[in-house]
Order: sequence, then structure tokens, then C-alpha cells
Amino acid sequence: MDLKTREEALLLQFKNISAEKFYDQLIDLGKTLPPYPKELKIDRHRVIGCQSLLYCIVSVQNGTVQLQIDSDALISKGLAALVYQLYNNLPIQEIITTPLTFFKEINILSSLSMTRLNGLQSLLRHVVKETLSTI
Repeated sequence: MDLKTREEALLLQFKNISAEKFYDQLIDLGKTLPPYPKELKIDRHRVIGCQSLLYCIVSVQNGTVQLQIDSDALISKGLAALVYQLYNNLPIQEIITTPLTFFKEINILSSLSMTRLNGLQSLLRHVVKETLSTI
């Protein structure tokens, strides 16, 4: 499934719902992330710019990006799970060339606190930067 198709599927799930329902769904989504190994929760994998402890490893296998993501905070973990669902198992080229519109379309950017917004933007930059470094 390409990035645009993934965005459309998530839009159906998250667009036009109340803020309370949005955060409930976000927290539930965070619980679906694959387990993140404790031994990899080290500074080298920490996403700088997020107030909570947010870890992300980007690797490439057979030309597709593989993500491992975790956070110690429920909302941050849910946001990380959205990034995971959007980017995990996508071809490198698609991540670096296709603009991501999902977060603007669900209008989440205006409802996040500044620290959560900074964390989300830092995670997105981290994924793209680490993806670029594999080329």
C-alpha cells in the first residue's frame, strides 16, 4: 500500500471526530506498536525535540524502510504509531519524495500542545533524515 492510500485509510478513521474520541483512538493506536527492545532505549536512538522519551530506529531491508518506535507517554506513543502506520515498509524513494499531508488534513496540528507538536515534527524529520542517510 503506498503512502497516499495509507493516508486516505487513516483519514477515514480520524477525520471529523471529536477531540476526546481522537485522543482515545490515538492512545489505542499506540498500544498496537510492536514491542521495542529495552536494550535499544539508548541516547543514540532517542528523538531529540520530544519532551517525552521517544525512540526511533530506521533501517532498510530490501529497499523498504523498517521502523521501530516507542515512547513512554501515551499521546506521543499514539502519534508515533501514526507515523509508523504511514511510513513503515514503504520504499525509500516514496518516503523522501512524497509529501505527507495526513496531519494537516485531520487538523491535528492546531490541537496539539507545542511540546507534542515539536515532538511529532522532530520524529518526522528524524525518519526522513535517517532514511536519506541509507542512500
